[in-house]
Amino acid sequence: MKTIMVVDEDESVLENIKSVLGKRFNVSTAKTNREAIEALEEGKVDMLLVHTSMDGEDVFTPIISSDESKMRVLENTIPRRFNEEELARFLDIVTSQ
Repeated sequence: MKTIMVVDEDESVLENIKSVLGKRFNVSTAKTNREAIEALEEGKVDMLLVHTSMDGEDVFTPIISSDESKMRVLENTIPRRFNEEELARFLDIVTSQ
């Protein structure tokens, strides 16, 4: 089973995403960049979903592991407030890349 780490400062957002993603993936969470970096140093993560807020957009940006030592940012994003169906479609797209 793939592991996804979600990075967001809002605990309620993290819990919501974890409950949805937990059906298909191992999920870990981090509230700060420092927490995420420390967790990444300790274990393997297949994808990061990082909360970004730029140019008026409040989204999660996916970063996937392309091999043992490299990660790459995908251009696809998903709004921070989403429903379960939108998240499922988004994950299908990014996990196939």
